Amino acid sequence: MTGYWFAVALGVLLLVVLIQLLRHRRVREKYAVLWIVVGLGVAVVAAFPQVAVALARLVGVEVPSNLVIVLAIFVLLVVCLQLSVAVSQLEERTRILTEEIALLGARTADQSAGDRDDDPIGPDQPDAANRSNRPDASEPAAPDLPTAPDLPAVPGRPAATGSATP
Repeated sequence: MTGYWFAVALGVLLLVVLIQLLRHRRVREKYAVLWIVVGLGVAVVAAFPQVAVALARLVGVEVPSNLVIVLAIFVLLVVCLQLSVAVSQLEERTRILTEEIALLGARTADQSAGDRDDDPIGPDQPDAANRSNRPDASEPAAPDLPTAPDLPAVPGRPAATGSATP
């Protein structure tokens, strides 16, 4: 009977660790749901082994431990699938953000190159009369950055709006 109490203790320990991880924001809630179900399942099956026996009979498995092992493998596959989906989404977001940063960098470089070509005052020609039109004669004006609606649409992504929400 001590093996059952050991399994109950492991299930409860899993739940306590999971709650601590949630409190310290080390795990997001959407990932914690599956682990909560696993922890509760381990604790219930360990506390009441007749549940595993009844479930094995219901499914048609002769040895309840075989059913527990198959269920454990299934849970691990679900976790792997869930994490694969999350990694794929993060890779896509990273790719899109990288493209948007490259577009902003190219646009900023084009604007700063255009500002240098149109600037009647070069670095070797300090002209006090023309410098008085600038906001601060000691520092060159910063180029205007493009706003989000001016950006071209990225394929497979809706056009950018002026809001700052992701």
